[in-house]
Amino acid sequence: MLLISADLTFFLFHLLLKYTPRLAGVRMAIESDRGYAEVFQYIKEFWIAGLLVLLFVRTRRGAFLVWSFLFIYLLGDDSFMLHETWGAAIASSLGEGSFLHLRMQDYGELIVSSGVLLIFLIFLLPALRKCSRLTKQITMDLCLLIAMMAFFGVLIDMLHIVLFFISGSDILSLLKMEAR
Repeated sequence: MLLISADLTFFLFHLLLKYTPRLAGVRMAIESDRGYAEVFQYIKEFWIAGLLVLLFVRTRRGAFLVWSFLFIYLLGDDSFMLHETWGAAIASSLGEGSFLHLRMQDYGELIVSSGVLLIFLIFLLPALRKCSRLTKQITMDLCLLIAMMAFFGVLIDMLHIVLFFISGSDILSLLKMEAR
């Protein structure tokens, strides 16, 4: 509950900054690179990965180790913009242009994210065959949370780009940023 409260606080600060011009605090804005909200996200990803490693050490269930690697990747991706960098490399091979207002860069990033998901599943599915019912339930819960994060962080992001001409698309921006 504490983590959700902190996320909601960052969201409220973002709204306050957006609609109160006198309050200039760029580091409090959700979309601010290396801002407080982003650093808080790094801390959460680090601790989630660490706790999953601890669960692996205590239970010897490989699924927890696989999950920890996913969160380590997410931390690295958020910190070093991995999917953007690798997506740009893929986009350069796709050529120039756009489709549905999405740049080749966007498609490159989707390809990278899909590849990471595929690699994750290749390791997770065999690990789940040897797991307890509780480990499988935890995995299902994590899958749901990751799916929600992907929905808001990827799908809403792409929808925001496609629907950029609609004045209400700022709402989509807030939804996407809060999902992080």
